[in-house]
Amino acid sequence: MNKSRSLIIGAVAIGISLFILILIGILPGLNSNEPKNNPISISVWGIENDKNFFSQSADILKTEYPNFSIQYRNFPDEETYIYALNEAFSIGNAPDIIMVSNADVPKMKTKIAQIPEQYITQLQLQQAFPETVWRYDFADKNGVYALPFTIDTLVLYYNRDILGNAGIVYPPETWESLEEMVPKLTKKNATGTIEQSAIALGGTEQTVAHASDILASLMLRTGTKMVDDTFSRALFNGREGEGALTFYTKFSDPKSKIYTWNQSMPYSIDAFASEQVAMMIGYERDAQIIKEKNQNLNFGVAPIPQPKSATKAMTYPFYSGYAITKQSKQKPIAAAYLVRATLDKTIAQKYIEKLGGTPALLSLINENISSAEKSVFARQALVARGYPQIDSKEIKTIFSEMIELVISGTKNPSDALGEAQTEVNKLFARIKV
Repeated sequence: MNKSRSLIIGAVAIGISLFILILIGILPGLNSNEPKNNPISISVWGIENDKNFFSQSADILKTEYPNFSIQYRNFPDEETYIYALNEAFSIGNAPDIIMVSNADVPKMKTKIAQIPEQYITQLQLQQAFPETVWRYDFADKNGVYALPFTIDTLVLYYNRDILGNAGIVYPPETWESLEEMVPKLTKKNATGTIEQSAIALGGTEQTVAHASDILASLMLRTGTKMVDDTFSRALFNGREGEGALTFYTKFSDPKSKIYTWNQSMPYSIDAFASEQVAMMIGYERDAQIIKEKNQNLNFGVAPIPQPKSATKAMTYPFYSGYAITKQSKQKPIAAAYLVRATLDKTIAQKYIEKLGGTPALLSLINENISSAEKSVFARQALVARGYPQIDSKEIKTIFSEMIELVISGTKNPSDALGEAQTEVNKLFARIKV
């Protein structure tokens, strides 16, 4: 009898204990506050994106978190975005995930968190994305900082009609062949004013879209070391950098055989759209702007020219990825979402379909290699190479001013390069990373 009573009492005690554990959520059960079923939301900020894409892509975590959602905030331009972002960080209320450009990752390391290796390893990153993503842009030896959906690189835009009328069958593959084409494509009136330019090169950011990026691309192509290995100072003031600057500015030097551009020319994208220039160098995103300006323009896209002596191709990237902020209170969930979304082929493809661009995922790049529309962009993504910048916006201004010093005759390329390097090093002294 005592034994039976003890068993009954024990069973009741166990039952009560289990009920309490279920009630407080330690064990799964009827409790609606079970963490897995709680509403979980992360915030994502970006520029000119599609709100519906992010809300729909939240489905990738719905198996583990049925009530997971994404609150996306879109900004119309970079200036508005950066202002809001700085305000949010200053009051400790930054979003969980933010858009960040590849060039600005070093500057942002004080504000963005590494993605833990349990979500993505360096090996997985290398197997999923082109070399520029993991070697130069979004990762270093310490870890992974951001992940992209798309990648954009400098390409050559050319007017088929202008080249055809000049008897030129193919766009230039090398810088040397481009130099040979310049006299055939440049038209001047009786006073020497350029009425048709061969290519929009040699000018500042005022007249040449992406002038500083084009110059940086030439510098990297010549082997210029842009910054030191510790990312503490600029190093581009050398023989290679001077050679690149000299070559670039020759296109706007009236005494040069390849003179074809000057600061009185229209902005390069406008000039190309209005058929005042035969060729321009730009990003994939420029194609839509050109089409909007002139729907009937007969133009093509080719890889950016390479030196004749080059054994391998190289181009310059400028694109954005997404990073988790250090202020995020949902880092594990944010990391799980970000890694799955960017590495999932189906979701990455939906991003492309909604927002355009060339995919950053290698598996999707492979599918676009033979595409008539995407082949050039896909192939260039594989040979892109950027470099870390202490402040990409400031460096753009410094490089543009460097170009102005040379083409105005104020300084020779060597002195202009030295002055620009000094200005960049002032940024290193002012901005702590």
